[in-house]
Amino acid sequence: LGVLRLGGETRNVVFNLALTLQELAREPEAFNYYSRYVREFELSAEDRAEGQRRIDAMRPRLAVVTVESTPPGAAVRVDRRDLPVRGNTPLELALPAGEHTLYVWRDGYEEASAATTVTIGQTTRALLELVGQAVSVQIIAPSNGHLTVDGEPVQPGRAIPLRPGSHVARLQ
Repeated sequence: LGVLRLGGETRNVVFNLALTLQELAREPEAFNYYSRYVREFELSAEDRAEGQRRIDAMRPRLAVVTVESTPPGAAVRVDRRDLPVRGNTPLELALPAGEHTLYVWRDGYEEASAATTVTIGQTTRALLELVGQAVSVQIIAPSNGHLTVDGEPVQPGRAIPLRPGSHVARLQ
């Protein structure tokens, strides 16, 4: 852990940390580091298979959640927003059995959250839909007309917030 904190994140450090945690019977942490090893590093087919074999061997004894988001690549926090990021979606985590709150966010999108319950011996899937953040749009139009956006009156020249997607602007 000290080597990771010093920025020495290599595939060998992550794998050896997972192995050490497994030997110390800290299987949820070992599972998460093996998952990180398989997910984040370029590995030979043999090394990837070994990492996956170790993950699969522990899975029946753990409560696992697979966190996915649309779009993918969202940062994940578990239970509290002020805790460190656990990784980016798609992400598989071993957690203590019971209820948890998942928080996901990505630049340009509003944060999404979901409550989930994980059970030992099961993998629970959590899919969170991210909604694009509104952007400020200013429509320049003659002031003697009637301007609407999506059927709502808008004052020409004034900035309005719009979410990504299709919109209809009309000037009468």
